Amino acid sequence: MPTHVPVFIATTLLLAMLPGASQAMMIRQAGVFAVSVLPQFVTAKGPVFLSTVALGALWALVSASWYLLLTWAVGRGRALVSRPTVLRGLSVTTGVVLLGLGAAVSAGV
Repeated sequence: MPTHVPVFIATTLLLAMLPGASQAMMIRQAGVFAVSVLPQFVTAKGPVFLSTVALGALWALVSASWYLLLTWAVGRGRALVSRPTVLRGLSVTTGVVLLGLGAAVSAGV
């Protein structure tokens, strides 16, 4: 039985974003939301189809920007949390919180 389990680590920002983006494309609720929200911003005075496509493209751009920002922040956070002093501090904090919760449960609070 192998003791080492291989872990996929994305080497680029795009590779890190692909699983989340592919999952987001499969969510039906996003399509229902788009169909119910976008038409209220399209006016009858002008090209309806092009206005809808432009709004959809703008929405996709904003969503992609947020995902890129989130992916970048998680990468930075991982670098911060993987430092030994930060890991030790998180372990101590977690231990104190769990001891406090255990004491509260045993005291009936």
